[in-house]
Amino acid sequence: MDTESNTFWCRLLRAKYENGISMRKSSNWWKDLHLLCFGSREGKWYEEGAHRKVGDGGDINFWYEKWIGDASLCCLFRPLYQVSAQQNHKVKDMGVWSAAGWSWNFCWVSPLNMEQERLLVDLQQLICNFVPKLGCPDSWKWVPDQFGIYSVKSAYMLLSGSVPVQGDNMFRLLWSLKAPSNAIALAWKVLINRIQTKVNLNRRGIVLNSACPLCLTSDESTDHLFFSCPIVWKVWSKISAWFGVFSVLPADSSGHFLQHLGILGSLKIRKGGWVVWLAVIVCIWQGRNSVVFRNMQFDANAVFDLVQFKAWSWLKAKVRSFHYSLFEWISNPQECLQGV
Repeated sequence: MDTESNTFWCRLLRAKYENGISMRKSSNWWKDLHLLCFGSREGKWYEEGAHRKVGDGGDINFWYEKWIGDASLCCLFRPLYQVSAQQNHKVKDMGVWSAAGWSWNFCWVSPLNMEQERLLVDLQQLICNFVPKLGCPDSWKWVPDQFGIYSVKSAYMLLSGSVPVQGDNMFRLLWSLKAPSNAIALAWKVLINRIQTKVNLNRRGIVLNSACPLCLTSDESTDHLFFSCPIVWKVWSKISAWFGVFSVLPADSSGHFLQHLGILGSLKIRKGGWVVWLAVIVCIWQGRNSVVFRNMQFDANAVFDLVQFKAWSWLKAKVRSFHYSLFEWISNPQECLQGV
């Protein structure tokens, strides 16, 4: 009913059963269903599993609903929410379109103190890459399923406390991608944390300065090097902007892989997106090694250009129906993947 709210069968059910959930004359069946899914501490499972996927932002409350990350912004930034003059605003009402594009526009009931100013910077960094999609309605994503689709099986496993074993399916998907085997093998090592980062080498008794060679501010673990390093984040940000997708991705390898470009929806397009993910992993590792062993600089723009070329060359060589030029691929990757 969330995903097909305007269809005839949804309107029929609401007309028959939904007569105000809190009113005594509401259907017992409807009240029991509401209680099961929303009305008690144990009944929060559906709310926790269903997240909003933003289109134009016309139906999603900016502060209350979980539309970016795993928590609502009013929970993450409570001091800002308390002084917001836009507590009930939808996402699309929190900014304006201009000739320069989309920009956020916050209003406060009182001047911000120092703590709130710092939180505002964090909030702006979190949402800076998000842009509403004009003409695209908001929808829902079922988080327990890797493709965002609700199923009775995933709901049962969530309710029973079972954790779906994604490993086999994830690696089966990885090895089915249209990319060179050495690139897939490197990604496989990243996913199982067997890549030779400084942290992993230290664990094996090879004593090194464990600082990340790119940012020099954190230890070089697998997840940091490939997903959370601020230098590497610029590459992922460029990839998202290239595909026109803006979301907050997990900082762990398996979560990042499974949710990469997830908003695109179609499995066929997502498989092409995962080839791009492989290319990013390969290029980051090559760039890191150039810094460590050849004393070169890590250039996010150059890495991004190389990712585009690598992914295109792999698809060109591995997929018969991929007949697009490099210019077409760089100009509109989604359209190229739809034609595969």
